Amino acid sequence: LEEAVSKGERNVKGLEEVSCMGRLLTTAEIGNAAAFLCSDQSSGITGIDLVVDAGWIASGAWHAYSGVRPPQPRDK
Repeated sequence: LEEAVSKGERNVKGLEEVSCMGRLLTTAEIGNAAAFLCSDQSSGITGIDLVVDAGWIASGAWHAYSGVRPPQPRDK
C-alpha cells in the first residue's frame, strides 16, 4: 500500500479521514509492535490481542471497507 500511495496509484484520503489518528500507519509502526512483543520488555505478556491500527476499529468505519454491513435497525 505504501508503494502504491507513493506512486500516486492509490488515494487513501478517505481512509485517513476515518482513522482516529487522521493517518494510516507505517510498516515501521507495525514492525515496532512486533519487535516489542519479541523483546524482553514484553516478558510478562503471555497472551494478548495487540491492535495496531491507528484507531481504525475504534472509529467504527472499518465496516465500510471490510465487506461487512453496518448494523441495521430491526423492524418492530
